[in-house]
Amino acid sequence: METNKGSATNKGTVNAHEIYMERIFKEYQRLWISSALSNRRVLVMAARQIGKSFAAAYIAWVLASGYKDEEKGTTIPAHNVYILSADRERSKNIIRALNEHIQALEEALGIPLRDTVEGGLERVVLRNGKFI
Repeated sequence: METNKGSATNKGTVNAHEIYMERIFKEYQRLWISSALSNRRVLVMAARQIGKSFAAAYIAWVLASGYKDEEKGTTIPAHNVYILSADRERSKNIIRALNEHIQALEEALGIPLRDTVEGGLERVVLRNGKFI
């Protein structure tokens, strides 16, 4: 997910993950995301309406797309992601937030990331064949 349009870190390329982490998420959301990408199991207990679904949707997209941490030298291969929540409506809220993330990325990068034929309101299918 890199383009040659400049950089948030002035290295000549733009890393979409770094831009999202710097500009979109609040500090506590960055902590959740970093924890989720560094640990097998993460439990977030937080107040209502502070962006848990938004962060969870982003984490799901990163895991389904695959992730490489240059600093730590670790790689998470792309794989299918399942959303589990207290009820179906809450899971659908995460899918809705995920679709908003991906739509914004598609517009910013100018490339399609989703398979709009296979995806829908209850699941997202990425062009790499993985689904959430």
